[in-house]
Amino acid sequence: PKLFSWVDSLRRNADSWHRPLLALDAGDAFFGSDVSFITRGASQARLLNLVQPDAITLGARDFWWTRDRLDTLIGTLQVPVATNNIRFALSDKPYGGKNWAMWDFDGLRVGLIGVSNPDLEAADRPAKAYDLRSYEPTETVQSSMDELRDRDVSVIVVLSHAGRDADIALATAQPDIDVIVGSRDEEPEAPIKVGATWIVRTATGPNRLTRIDMNLTDSGVALEANTAEPANVPTPKEWKPVFDSLAKVLKTRTDLALDTIKEAWPKTSREGFLGNFLADALRREAGADIGLWPSGSLRGGLAKGKVTVGDLWKVLPAP
Repeated sequence: PKLFSWVDSLRRNADSWHRPLLALDAGDAFFGSDVSFITRGASQARLLNLVQPDAITLGARDFWWTRDRLDTLIGTLQVPVATNNIRFALSDKPYGGKNWAMWDFDGLRVGLIGVSNPDLEAADRPAKAYDLRSYEPTETVQSSMDELRDRDVSVIVVLSHAGRDADIALATAQPDIDVIVGSRDEEPEAPIKVGATWIVRTATGPNRLTRIDMNLTDSGVALEANTAEPANVPTPKEWKPVFDSLAKVLKTRTDLALDTIKEAWPKTSREGFLGNFLADALRREAGADIGLWPSGSLRGGLAKGKVTVGDLWKVLPAP
């Protein structure tokens, strides 16, 4: 709830200051949290519809769901999904439904183009992306920029999950882009400027929020980014029932008892009970003859006694 409450607080402040604000999500919104695994992403779609970001793009981890599931999740969204460079092979239409979006703030028009890198050619994805094509952003963004310029936009923003190198390449190839807002797996870094284009990147993951303050000047866009957490931000009362219901779903699953162990299964650097158990589970699930589990990936061990789903999740590596 903390992240969404921050967004709500920033919106309220922007309204009181009579300043326009855009809330954006740069990918991986459907994947990663415990409750998203339990609900197969439905909880995240519900939260996105609750908070109503102005636009999102898709992240590489969003494509870890089956295509049917991801299609369903996108179909339930009530927010724009911009995927300029991920297209249906036959129709050439953007997979998320939009190449770009535009807002008019009392004559100040802001255009946004969404790009991503879903790693469609990765070994675990071809069956899920048989009818999609992924292009380098530098190959597809120009046409959307032309359409936005035809609509007299003052500022062009690219919402990116393509990665740091791709963002720099795009800024170099398209110097008329004002700001690239990106997120992937890299560590957060200070904003950089490539030519006249600002690049602001934040690390992906829960509770990652970057506030970007922009001002238009005679020489272009002046920008300041802030990742500091707001203090004492309350959750809106009307949102509380949704968060409470999802917390109940999570607790019901994580409190589920799996078994009882007669002695502790500690994390070890060599063969141990916990590693053997996970290797056997992996072998059985895959239908393989041999299962291997790297001991270094474990985050902890299991205590003697009852073992719950939540206990097991705490020792497994994050996805």
